[in-house]
Amino acid sequence: MNFNVKQVLESWARVLRIAKKPNFADFSESAKVCFAGLLVVGAVGFVVYLISVA
Repeated sequence: MNFNVKQVLESWARVLRIAKKPNFADFSESAKVCFAGLLVVGAVGFVVYLISVA
């Protein structure tokens, strides 16, 4: 595995310079999508559980 520590640190610094704190609308939309995904995964798991018990 060949990597340059200096390059990696420069890459991380570039990402941190570009990154910004999301406004409330962006955060709210992201939270809603994550919650919907969590519900879908939970529902699929529950259905699999019901099928395995029956």
